[in-house]
Amino acid sequence: METIEKILNKLSPADPPAAMPIWSRIARERQAAKKQQSEQGATQPQPSTLEEPQYRCSKCRDLEFVPVGDGVFTYCECRKQRMLERRIKSSHIDPAFTGATFENYKLLPHNTKMLAMARKYAAEFETIRKERNNSLGFLAQMGESSIKEIRDPVQRAAVKAQHNSYGLGKTHLLSAVALTLLHSGVQVLLVNDADIVAELRQGQFAEDSQHFEKLIGSIERVELLIWDDLGKAKTTEWVLNQYYRIINYRYRMGLPTCFTSNEDMDTLAEKIGDATASRLYAMCRGRLLLCEGPDYRLA
Repeated sequence: METIEKILNKLSPADPPAAMPIWSRIARERQAAKKQQSEQGATQPQPSTLEEPQYRCSKCRDLEFVPVGDGVFTYCECRKQRMLERRIKSSHIDPAFTGATFENYKLLPHNTKMLAMARKYAAEFETIRKERNNSLGFLAQMGESSIKEIRDPVQRAAVKAQHNSYGLGKTHLLSAVALTLLHSGVQVLLVNDADIVAELRQGQFAEDSQHFEKLIGSIERVELLIWDDLGKAKTTEWVLNQYYRIINYRYRMGLPTCFTSNEDMDTLAEKIGDATASRLYAMCRGRLLLCEGPDYRLA
């Protein structure tokens, strides 16, 4: 059965008025409307289908090079900012901390040492990085695992309040260190323990057989590695091996590693392995700070 549309398309204004007058009239009206629309379209200017490209820098058109004559080019003034943006993006700093500075750190009586140590580390990094003990660590005075082992809920709550290590601004300070050094051209990678362990686990099963080695290699060899919330991921034999591989490589190569943890020295060693912890603590000798105090997020 033919549709109404097909019937209308078969009809023309030349059809006799006696033959299906209703359909004929509809067909004539439709064709007249199409003709009018076509004529109007021909007289009106058509919008360009090609849009002008939008450049962040009109001077170099985002090429980051500008001509200076005779086929010679030089860096555009925007290049420095673009390179900084790329370094920040590749550093994997949490978007919540891309504005972290030492100046906007919430300073309280119990965290003055943390601020002083982080600021000094960033300011003297070029000298510190050449030392054998060139790393920095913020640990809990009493680890999360130790507190969880207290069975009595009342006692556990009291100990947790006394030895709280959350909300002290550890991540803020190491993000400020990272951003300060990124501005100086240092290659920095900031990883969160739970996220990077999950990514490494997934990397084992990637279609590209070299994906895992590339991933772990980028962590091993970066100029400055910042490991946030170390010891948070669930511990397995495989995870312990990855911790050891990364930290041992950086220990042997003399590559600086900064970290934060809500575990203490003993409980962190249980979470990442004694051999790994021994190397990490040696790298941080003189810059390993045990932290505790009120959670400023709740203040």
